[in-house]
Amino acid sequence: MAFLSLVITLLLEQLRALPGTNPVYVSVRQVSSWAERNLNAGQPRHGFYAWMFVVVGLTLLVGAVYTLLASINVLLALALNVLVLYFALGFRQFSHRGTEIQIALANGDLAAARRELTAWKQISDPAYTAADLSPDEVVRQAIEHGLLLSQRHVFGVFFWFVVLPGPMGAVLY
Repeated sequence: MAFLSLVITLLLEQLRALPGTNPVYVSVRQVSSWAERNLNAGQPRHGFYAWMFVVVGLTLLVGAVYTLLASINVLLALALNVLVLYFALGFRQFSHRGTEIQIALANGDLAAARRELTAWKQISDPAYTAADLSPDEVVRQAIEHGLLLSQRHVFGVFFWFVVLPGPMGAVLY
């Protein structure tokens, strides 16, 4: 069932990719901020407790729902797998930037490629600039950043989805 869930999810994502502001990611950030504000008393162990409460609690909740749905009907469990994977994956949310860089370089527009790379990497590093990079360096950094994001948003999710039962791995990751 895991393989079928992955295939269906990838097809859905090709048909209708989530926007860059994935609503689940936004919700997770809000819950994380709440946990930081309300469960942080200044000690490192408090961060661990908050993580256990939020991440492990949500993982166990999704696991319980999955088990319940699987006991009712395997298609309901498949639907939950697809739903969780659809919101956990983010391949199409970032891949368009790499394509834009590739098109700009193919058209000989180094300035546009630099702007795209700068915009892409500033999401995680606001101080980043590609203004003085050579074409080879733009390509190298675009590939490097694309691989990093692929690991975070695709391969890591896939790996943990397969390792842990049902959608628990994707939620935990």
